[in-house]
Amino acid sequence: MYREVYNQNIEQYVQYYLQDQKKSLELMHDFKNHLMIIERLDDFNKIHEYIREILGDIQSMQSYVTYGNIYVDACLNMKVQEYKNLQFHFSVHIDGLKMNGKDLCALLFNLLDNSAQAASQCQGEVDMSMIYNEGNLVMSMKNDCLFEPDYQSHSQFHGYGLKIIQSIVDKYNGAIEYRFEQQKVCVDLCIQV
Repeated sequence: MYREVYNQNIEQYVQYYLQDQKKSLELMHDFKNHLMIIERLDDFNKIHEYIREILGDIQSMQSYVTYGNIYVDACLNMKVQEYKNLQFHFSVHIDGLKMNGKDLCALLFNLLDNSAQAASQCQGEVDMSMIYNEGNLVMSMKNDCLFEPDYQSHSQFHGYGLKIIQSIVDKYNGAIEYRFEQQKVCVDLCIQV
């Protein structure tokens, strides 16, 4: 049940991201016109007022990361927006990655949620590395954590993310390893795509 609800939300996340990206492109398109108007304004106060309006539009836009894969971009940006109190560091090199969108989103959402939830408890950071090379997707997640998590506990809506991650790793003939060292949870995985 949880996985079905989660998968239904993936498409909504992607659509949300596409709408914001469209808004950003529209703003960039109009930027040239705004500069031409500013150039023609002769009143110093009018210039400042116009610039404040433009800056308001720009500041309302979120800062997005883009790595060229719509699913990866949507997942990373949604989690950065959801966990605004955390520092995220991404190293993503995925040129040529072709993977089922639902599987890729479910994998990323669950890895990022687990890392961000743990890091939130100690105002920590989340580091993610993602590399695609010759049919292999290698990922490494690290997050600050006060104590080693219980990888086996499950409640009504807790612990299913690990099952979803494991099922995707198994589906793609991969391997995953969890470690806790120096107050960090480290997750390394490799799958064949």
